[in-house]
Amino acid sequence: MSKAQKQRRGHSAMEIMTVTVAIAGLAMIAIPNMIRARETAQRKSCIETLRRIRNAKEECFMENHLPATHTPVLSELVGPDKYLKNTPQCPSGGTYSLGSGTEEPTCNHAGHSLDQSGG
Repeated sequence: MSKAQKQRRGHSAMEIMTVTVAIAGLAMIAIPNMIRARETAQRKSCIETLRRIRNAKEECFMENHLPATHTPVLSELVGPDKYLKNTPQCPSGGTYSLGSGTEEPTCNHAGHSLDQSGG
């Protein structure tokens, strides 16, 4: 081993600081984008679940000749032989309200509604 190779063992403080600053900069950009993407995915999933609930309500009302003023309960819609196989759950922890036959189902989590989905 030459003398130059023996003297250099590791990285200087400036090299370590440069790498640390670069990683911190990337994290400052990536983390908010990842959080925003997760929230968007949860909102879209909730809205899709609201559509499934709406469709299940429509089928239930048509098949059972229920009046539009009837407000269904989950047990009328959810079950192995019903319109939804599993109890719907909002991925953000919101709570669903079915509404009557003339009302859209809703989620109490902000931003989760069929009105904002365009459908």
